[in-house]
Amino acid sequence: MSKPAVREAPDCGLYIAVPPLFKVDELMPQLRQIFLVTKSSPYKMNMHVLEIAHEVDEFDFSERAAVITALGRAAGFVVVLRGKGAAAAWQAQKMEADGVLLDELTDIAPVRDILGADAIIGLRCGLSPERADEAQEAGVDYVTFGYPDRRQLPPEDVVKLWAWRDDTPVVVEGPLTNDEIDDFIKAGATFFDASTYIWDHPEGVMQGTVNMLYAIDLALGVQS
Repeated sequence: MSKPAVREAPDCGLYIAVPPLFKVDELMPQLRQIFLVTKSSPYKMNMHVLEIAHEVDEFDFSERAAVITALGRAAGFVVVLRGKGAAAAWQAQKMEADGVLLDELTDIAPVRDILGADAIIGLRCGLSPERADEAQEAGVDYVTFGYPDRRQLPPEDVVKLWAWRDDTPVVVEGPLTNDEIDDFIKAGATFFDASTYIWDHPEGVMQGTVNMLYAIDLALGVQS
């Protein structure tokens, strides 16, 4: 029996936020376990994102962030820095991240000027498709929907409305579990905030990652 054809890339992916005030020596072993899972997929390339929050008051942040960025990119992840305005843009350049996630519409243009056309820029849009429309017009590469503290999931209808009228990739922010992946894929989401599920999984980050990827493939109908 011949092996099934290897697909280029999945249609959806994981969005994993690094815990705040992370310690490199503690985080790296966990990330390596996550990457072992994502690298073992049948795809030629993955479609996952690693988010690092800008710690503006931490003197050693640049050094720590650069290490994690290099590790993530080597594993095929896109790495973005969540922060504010020009400060985030300059820091993203310094740590060699792929882009930034912003909170303010007015930051998009100046950040684009700093990072250039190839940088990946996202905007957090709360629960507002209208705000996402403005972000798209301003030239973002992706938008996110969710609550500011990421402790609740956004309504599926918000994602569905956006996906119905625009194909700009959308991240669902919040405490997603593998049980909710199918509904949000049907709503049109592109990336899924797997942070809480993976970091807090009782059987470890590797099992959490396995479960999330299985749920995505199952929802996409690509399980053998």
